[in-house]
Amino acid sequence: MSASSNYISQATWLVRKDLSLHFRSKNLLAQVFVFSLLVVLVFNFAFGPAPLSPNNQGRLASSILWMAFAFVGTITLNRSVEIDRTHGGLEAIRLTGIDAGLIYLAKVVSSVIWLTGVQLIITPLALLFSEALDQVSGLAVLKLIAVLSLGTVGFCSVGVTLSTMSGRFGSESLLTVILFPLIFPVIMAGARCTTFILTTNTFGNRFWLTLLVTYGLVFLSSSYLLFEFVIEG
Repeated sequence: MSASSNYISQATWLVRKDLSLHFRSKNLLAQVFVFSLLVVLVFNFAFGPAPLSPNNQGRLASSILWMAFAFVGTITLNRSVEIDRTHGGLEAIRLTGIDAGLIYLAKVVSSVIWLTGVQLIITPLALLFSEALDQVSGLAVLKLIAVLSLGTVGFCSVGVTLSTMSGRFGSESLLTVILFPLIFPVIMAGARCTTFILTTNTFGNRFWLTLLVTYGLVFLSSSYLLFEFVIEG
């Protein structure tokens, strides 16, 4: 077996392992669904039954979507930390000789896949309850998928590294403290791009889209190179 095929097979196995652990956890599935629905309902009732203008509908849907995404993503990362710490999975994988950078990329990929599935639930609910679903065109959906994908990659590139660091100290609350200041640019840029898409069908100011792309690439590449020190530090 060549080195490249062996690398791919190891990455595939790691991604499948992480996803299977997530989907086997009924508590995690329940928490994600209930919390997503709760955020949508709270925001909807806070704005009241009065009809909103199309611009305000877009702003409301964007706020609901990214607020729910941020907290659900944190729940997912906390659960991943708990599994690794309880069962010693990360240390066991390292004993097999698998490259630390590959472990990081596999965790990012599995987290992105999981959170993408969550977004498939959150996004229609956010648009429906904010009454913005009718004003979303096919092109806007494609742009929204692009922004959500970029935001998810940026979120996971930072979150996987920080969750691994907090797991070494055995503190899940530490993750929340150190995660939100670092993912704030992702949430802010994603929310701004989403608002522009839902209100003007454009990405708006290129600065926000550029920030999403750059942020994800910088943290993805740097974390890939430094993840071995994160594990063994």
